[in-house]
Amino acid sequence: MIGYAGCMSHKTSVSILASLLRPDNDARPTFLLGAGASFSSGVPLAAESVRRLAKQVYAERELGGRTLPERIKPSEWTSWLHQQDWFIHGDDQLAENFPLVVENLLKPEAYRRRLLLELVSLKGELGSGYRALADLVLRGLAGTVMTTNFDICLPMALGEKHPHIRHVAEINRRPDDFNEFNPFARAQIVWLHGKAEQYTDRNLVQETQTLDSALLENLHPLLEFSPLIVMGYRGYEPSIMSSLLGAEDQKFRHGIFWCVRTGEQLHPNVQSLSARLGSNFQKLEIKGFDEILTDLNLELPVSSGSSPFLLPKPERALMTGYVKGLYGLMWMQTWRW
Repeated sequence: MIGYAGCMSHKTSVSILASLLRPDNDARPTFLLGAGASFSSGVPLAAESVRRLAKQVYAERELGGRTLPERIKPSEWTSWLHQQDWFIHGDDQLAENFPLVVENLLKPEAYRRRLLLELVSLKGELGSGYRALADLVLRGLAGTVMTTNFDICLPMALGEKHPHIRHVAEINRRPDDFNEFNPFARAQIVWLHGKAEQYTDRNLVQETQTLDSALLENLHPLLEFSPLIVMGYRGYEPSIMSSLLGAEDQKFRHGIFWCVRTGEQLHPNVQSLSARLGSNFQKLEIKGFDEILTDLNLELPVSSGSSPFLLPKPERALMTGYVKGLYGLMWMQTWRW
């Protein structure tokens, strides 16, 4: 395998990921999606989110709503933003200000909720990558998708597969919301940072330091027994890089496959993770989220004898050892097919 310094073509990355998703493998991969996955659906990345939120707060709170945000000169609101004593300066550091903007400018909670929901609302067509990912779930090649996002792209894409996918489990929508968690779920969304609709989004500085301990207890064994494919996530938040992925005893023996757009560099946090994991970490260069998942669907033939409603055979065989060794027989009571 290739460490973070290595690079490869989009075509090679497709082949590597396709090899992880084939139904005769021991375990289905777990996906981790970040903001980059939703960009083509009109949801802004972190740096652009800082710009939009700051400009809107400046218009509504500093100018009293007398001027529409789009009519304000960039020099006005940027000068005001840069004067904040908590602001991290530097063009390449703008994205790191997202939790600081949320914590210091979006008050009270109802105002924060309104602006965040407006920010992540779907403003265009659902990106083809989400639809392709939903196809993989429908075919039984993927099951659990973790996301740091708050937008509706993922549940919308999976919802379009109803009634063929009858139920999509959603985990961590609110505190202690783990009843539906199942490592063998057919379709499962894990909201790593909660959901804005329920006022449970974790966007403040302190909230992005760690994940809920009960959530981690569920996720760590899953990650130990399956490959992890990361797409559209830059790797800044300690809640993900330290709390979810950073424990020294986590070896990720099935590998972390970290996708970046061609020519992009890994965040220093991701470079540190790569250095720690060595050959268990692989950097994959891709053209984009939509392109890689669309190409994966084309690369993976649909078997006439396979059923998207069943867990892949090797994973069913793996279940016994997984359950006994990690979760106990209680998972047998919640395994629903």
